[in-house]
Amino acid sequence: MTSFNYSIADSNKPYWVWGPLLFSAFYFLPLVMNSSQFSLVNMVNIVALYLGFLLLYSKAVYAKGDQVIIWLIALTLLVSLGTSITYGTQSLFGYIAFVAGFNLTLKKSSSALIILFTAILLSAYFFADFNA
Repeated sequence: MTSFNYSIADSNKPYWVWGPLLFSAFYFLPLVMNSSQFSLVNMVNIVALYLGFLLLYSKAVYAKGDQVIIWLIALTLLVSLGTSITYGTQSLFGYIAFVAGFNLTLKKSSSALIILFTAILLSAYFFADFNA
């Protein structure tokens, strides 16, 4: 068996899908702490990015086995590029690791973790000046 054939989403345990999102509130911390530094357009982009994250996250948690890979790639790209808008997106990378670790085999989830760690470093490197 090359992958697991179940998803995080389980109608009997919705907490495992939606409960951890409580901690995604840290995404908004830069906005709350420095609201005067954000224009209205930036604030709208921050909210739109978060809504896009929620959409892709919901697709990922309902995907089974290797079907989740496309959603993990989309989430990684969204969150990486979103770092150019707010460094709060760094708090969303953990959700990608959670979904990868649950849905993929050890070998594939280890590879996903390395790719994710690289994406974090690259987004921090390339977009650090945008958020300074």
